[in-house]
Amino acid sequence: MTLDLGGFTVDGTASGSGGFHGIRTSSSGFRSISIVNGIVSSWDGDGIDIARFPAEQSLVERIHARGNIGTGIRVGGSSIVDRCTATLNAENGLNSGVGCTITNCTVSANGDTGFLLASGNLVSGCTARLNGGNGFSISFDGTIRDCVAVSNTLNGMTASYSSILDCTTNLNRLNGIAASTACLVRGNTCSSNGVSTASAGILVLGSDNRLEDNNCTQNNSLGTDPRRPSGRARHPPRPG
Repeated sequence: MTLDLGGFTVDGTASGSGGFHGIRTSSSGFRSISIVNGIVSSWDGDGIDIARFPAEQSLVERIHARGNIGTGIRVGGSSIVDRCTATLNAENGLNSGVGCTITNCTVSANGDTGFLLASGNLVSGCTARLNGGNGFSISFDGTIRDCVAVSNTLNGMTASYSSILDCTTNLNRLNGIAASTACLVRGNTCSSNGVSTASAGILVLGSDNRLEDNNCTQNNSLGTDPRRPSGRARHPPRPG
């Protein structure tokens, strides 16, 4: 099933305070839904929610979710989110199920986390800025690649059992990257993080993390902060 908004807006301004969502699956059993090309704004609940009754293997593309009281976009497992934006939502910008692919999306000025990502997600070419929580938060077998986190209230990116590769984190209030257990953090640029607080370009927590070829400059506390030296974090010098 495809819902093509044709560039129009699904506006919830007159929906009142009943917790209504802009677009939502209302029962289980849906699969391979496509929602494309439009704006979903000003709803008392989420902008798009196809995760609570998960419509797996779905596509959300060229959607702008803005000014909703809940989360901008929620998708079920094994879905694709491409070229979407989520701005000024009171909760998160985008929540994903297990095994999703998220590309070329921007989330900004949301009340909590920009991208809240379940396990096995592949995220690339995305930007999180000015969100009220972390920019990106990913766990278990996920990868964040070629993404940007700027001026978020907490950390730019947080990860456990995942990889953060070739990303940029700048001007986040806490750490640029906070890596928990068994992470690969490689080829990232982390600068001017720890706004108004002592934080690191890359904070390492837990064990079995590997750091390679990162460039950390002008952070408020340290470039790399291995809180648990027994964690065997490695940070070879950057070539050149």
